[in-house]
Amino acid sequence: MSKKRVKKAETIFSIFFLIALYMMEYPQIGIFIVLGGLLLITFKYLKTFKKYNRHFLRFKDHLFILSTIRYWRLRSKIILGIVSFLFLTTLAAMTSNPVLSTSLNLVVLIAFFGAIFLILRKFYFVCKDLLFNIKPTTYIEPIEEVDNMSGIEFEHYLVPLFRNLGYYVEITKPSGDFGCDLILKKDKEKTVVQAKRYGANQKVGVDAVNQVVGAAGYYNATKKFVVTNRYYSEPAKITAKRNNVLLLDREDLIRFINQFNEKQTKFSKNKGTIQI
Repeated sequence: MSKKRVKKAETIFSIFFLIALYMMEYPQIGIFIVLGGLLLITFKYLKTFKKYNRHFLRFKDHLFILSTIRYWRLRSKIILGIVSFLFLTTLAAMTSNPVLSTSLNLVVLIAFFGAIFLILRKFYFVCKDLLFNIKPTTYIEPIEEVDNMSGIEFEHYLVPLFRNLGYYVEITKPSGDFGCDLILKKDKEKTVVQAKRYGANQKVGVDAVNQVVGAAGYYNATKKFVVTNRYYSEPAKITAKRNNVLLLDREDLIRFINQFNEKQTKFSKNKGTIQI
């Protein structure tokens, strides 16, 4: 872990520690902290609607936005958990209805012991890995699941794959992205990625290559990638070669998945690792 990240983690821990001390001394301040946290989460929630061009009054769009929480950074998930816990605790203390108060206290108790269980479970696996020198592995869906994804789901799916290669990954907004779905950063280099999730018997054409070339100029990127779950047409390959665009097809994606999962499956034709 870099010194910058360690310093940032220490700062965040210090802030939470000071907040906890103030709440012990002045319990009423907890209400303002909870309200501030709720406003922050509400702002992020509404901002996500704009990011994905979703309609606030449609119930199915709310379900979609909630499904994107799993792609949040761990820091955001922790903040959401803390704010939710404080909100339920404050609500349970303020309500005068005994049935509602008991129900909220029960939910808080379940959430508390659930968090303790997750922490102990994580601690167990860390200790196990240290004792037996086992490298922890998080598995992701195979290529068959990718074929059933939507375009946005495919973009999110690629995030851990590129992070596994040491990139910092940023997802652009679905519309007005100037031909770039992901922005990768590593070693002071910026890479733009165009992600194409196609159906069976479809090939990625020249348009995808031209889009990522244009995106490289707009975002001032030094590298250009196009990644798909299918294959490329011959004109696309020729155009990519002349414009220095790296094309990653279905076989490359399978190798990415296998490399991430630290095992080879029956779908892999090349057992070598990918370095890009």
